Amino acid sequence: KVLKAAAIALLIASTASGWLTLAWWANDHAGLYTRQEIAAAEWIKQNTDPEAVWLTSDAQNNIVQQLAGRKVVLGLHILANSHGLDVTQTAKQVDAFYAAADCSIAKKFGAGYAYVGPKEDMLKKANREAFRNNPRYEKIKELELHDGTAEVYRINC
Repeated sequence: KVLKAAAIALLIASTASGWLTLAWWANDHAGLYTRQEIAAAEWIKQNTDPEAVWLTSDAQNNIVQQLAGRKVVLGLHILANSHGLDVTQTAKQVDAFYAAADCSIAKKFGAGYAYVGPKEDMLKKANREAFRNNPRYEKIKELELHDGTAEVYRINC
């Protein structure tokens, strides 16, 4: 009887976290993406060239790449590194692009769009004023997200 009770207690303990997670999600808590991010990705899919290359941050949950299915200059570079690809220079160039809205970098990668959102602010130290003040960057959309706003720019370099 003690063994049976211990087995039942172990079963309950090992599945409780899964049940709690399901209950939490059932109350409309976001998983990896919020409703606003899903809506933003849908706008990108409906309103931008599907063949264009994008400059974005290398965040794990990159909506441009993962939800909208667009090509990006630099995805999650830790994955590239784990396969033996050294993308250190590309990562530095993307950082430099966001610091100054550098057209020469956009041209080098053939980028047609830039996404400037909270993750770009945090991971790439995006200089939003440089984008807003450069006539070669046409802001085509401002997207409301749960953690701030994102701006979508068409690059005309």
